[in-house]
Amino acid sequence: SFSIKKGEIHGLVGENGAGKSTLIKICVGIHKSDSGNILLDGEEVVFNNPVDSEKAGIRVVHQDVTRILCFNLSVEDNIFLGPNLERRGFFFLNRKKMNHQANELLKRLGIELDPKLKVGDVSPALQQLTLIARAFYLKAKIVIMDEPTTTLSSKEIDFLFRIVKKMKVEGTTFLFVSHKLNEIIEISDRITVLKDGKYVDTVKTKDVDIPALSYMMTGKSKLQEKLDAEIEFHQFQRKNVILEVNNLNSKKLKLKDISFKLYKSEILGIAGLLGSGRTELLTTLFGINSYDNGKIIFNNKLVNFKNPRQAIRSGIGLITEERNLALFNNLNLNDNIVPVIIDKLANWGWIK
Repeated sequence: SFSIKKGEIHGLVGENGAGKSTLIKICVGIHKSDSGNILLDGEEVVFNNPVDSEKAGIRVVHQDVTRILCFNLSVEDNIFLGPNLERRGFFFLNRKKMNHQANELLKRLGIELDPKLKVGDVSPALQQLTLIARAFYLKAKIVIMDEPTTTLSSKEIDFLFRIVKKMKVEGTTFLFVSHKLNEIIEISDRITVLKDGKYVDTVKTKDVDIPALSYMMTGKSKLQEKLDAEIEFHQFQRKNVILEVNNLNSKKLKLKDISFKLYKSEILGIAGLLGSGRTELLTTLFGINSYDNGKIIFNNKLVNFKNPRQAIRSGIGLITEERNLALFNNLNLNDNIVPVIIDKLANWGWIK
């Protein structure tokens, strides 16, 4: 149980699997709870689907905007999409009025963006802000932001936070969900902590710091987490190397002297700002891009994948940052899985 005060930015934190996403889905009508109730403006509400929650004034800004925004339409089209489109007569849109309103709205929020640009041509930060502008235009009572900073640079995060704080002053309430504790402390007025699907506590941001929040989330101190991580790492070190990259270089992709080892059963993180080469490195390992020199050793064998098919046959998969680049959005689940294993299903060119 927790409450969100009108006009506040309320943080929601917890480890992976703590129940943050499930709670959001219940709040907007995607899932139904077994018991308990939701009060909005002091009155009990029941949302059977997201449309009900949107009508009640709750909007969600998702981490994956590809499922929400229409990338082939303009920013202003996405802001007014749905019953909010300004019409001139029954069949025609009032483009002049839409453009004027979009410019005024973006100016009011302090967003420097041409509303005529296609959403697919602007940065991830501006795509997020397009959704926020839509929520503001619709006079949303509560805006739920689900891990909105995952793909943003530090400058883009600062810009996003300025807009959120500006909307707060205008009277909008936010539920800000993130696993980045430094961001939660920076942006939130109060913070609710979940652990293993259970409510832990709600605290004022000024009364806690990162170590305190971490302890509430995990039950471990920062020192204990560090010790556990070091022990786990040394255990991995004693296991077999499954992937080794030595002095990988690509002038075209701006990769320079990349070297690392990935141990069997290890989860290795690769970090860097936008443009640092993270995606280029992964696509090179997967055979999408070539490299100038260096070595890639997989399962103790020197490899140089010329295409993704060779990488897949060797046992390497790639989950892309942009999901719409890796999925056939107009096909069902089976048809999306089959291309990866089509060699196993085909017999003389025919699918079994």
